[in-house]
Amino acid sequence: MLNQSRICQQELNKKLEETVKQMKKLAEELELTKTQTDHLLFSCIPPEIADQLRKTHNVPAQEFAEATCLMLDLPYFSIINSQCAPKDIVILMTSLFRIYDHLIDLNDCYKVLSIMDCYFIIAGVPRNCIDHADRILNLALGLIIEAKKIMVPKLNLPVMLRIAIHSGPVVAGVLGMKKFDMVLLEKLSAAKSASNAYEMTTKGYLNIGNKQATCTYFLEKNTKKTIWELIGRSNKENAIGDGYNEVHCSTVMQKWINIEADIRKTGESYCSPSK
Repeated sequence: MLNQSRICQQELNKKLEETVKQMKKLAEELELTKTQTDHLLFSCIPPEIADQLRKTHNVPAQEFAEATCLMLDLPYFSIINSQCAPKDIVILMTSLFRIYDHLIDLNDCYKVLSIMDCYFIIAGVPRNCIDHADRILNLALGLIIEAKKIMVPKLNLPVMLRIAIHSGPVVAGVLGMKKFDMVLLEKLSAAKSASNAYEMTTKGYLNIGNKQATCTYFLEKNTKKTIWELIGRSNKENAIGDGYNEVHCSTVMQKWINIEADIRKTGESYCSPSK
């Protein structure tokens, strides 16, 4: 009778051990699933908003008194699209997006939206910060120089970016119930740096619709940091100077303009970038 009781106890302990192992395995799988879910959720909306959404299932629209937005595209993307193979375009855009994401993280900004060759980035939302313009201005300079590392197949020219930066009040909200997106509505003006560390040249007034115009400026450089500091790496091959001569290289732009003119002459299908 005693032996039978011991045998039953051993079998019960064995089953308990197996149950504990199964529970641990389920807990690990659940944690992995949660991590993967968080990764997908955080890729769509900021972590702060995602946490609130998980807890309350409702995130009301918020007003932010100050923020800075950056919008970029490839002005000659139509040429790239017409001259390069689809596979090469995918590889090119993947390389570009990796650069974008690295520099966005480096400057603590947030990607709101990406469509084709267009990227929409913001600083100051959802976390308020007084240096939102500085972050975006530094990001813009870094994006331009780093994008030039990517060579366009067949054309053998570095990628050129077109960037617009604006500062002002915005309203941010989350759209959707199953697939979430963060959207911004803004009324913006020219970017204003908190550190006054930037050299700019006036480009005149630009029509923004409804019979309104805003004064625009061309960002030249950060006077307190080299371009290499802005992209988080050492001086390129011990180059002389701060590196901004490589950012604003008119030779590359002229080559793109020449290619555009040649394509027009041949009559190939092509949509010219708006100036």
